[in-house]
Amino acid sequence: MILTKVLFVAIASCFLIVLLNQHKPEFSLLIRFAAILIIICLLIKPLIELSSSAAELSEGIKLNNEYIYLLIKALFVGIVCKIVCDICNDTGNKAVSTCVELTGQVTIMLLAIPLITALTGFAKGLLK
Repeated sequence: MILTKVLFVAIASCFLIVLLNQHKPEFSLLIRFAAILIIICLLIKPLIELSSSAAELSEGIKLNNEYIYLLIKALFVGIVCKIVCDICNDTGNKAVSTCVELTGQVTIMLLAIPLITALTGFAKGLLK
């Protein structure tokens, strides 16, 4: 059901953007932002469900919840950076888009450091 709502918002916003670009191009960016906000609001409940499911899964396999939350944060950073990069590209700001993409990649790498540290510690323990 959520997919239907998101698709409807996306198609309606694209239709409005095409119409507004012909007469009032300055409003098309506002429509893009509104569509993104609506879609993010629609995704809040499924994201909460995903987070709780991941927590239940990690408890079942005795995995530290901290690592699951790091992965969810990294996923969120990737999604947000992709959206911002696409907005920058749509407005003709390719250099800014590239900087946002690079910043997202660096942020994900920084989030991954504790996970990599734990994995290397685990590997060292197996080798001993």
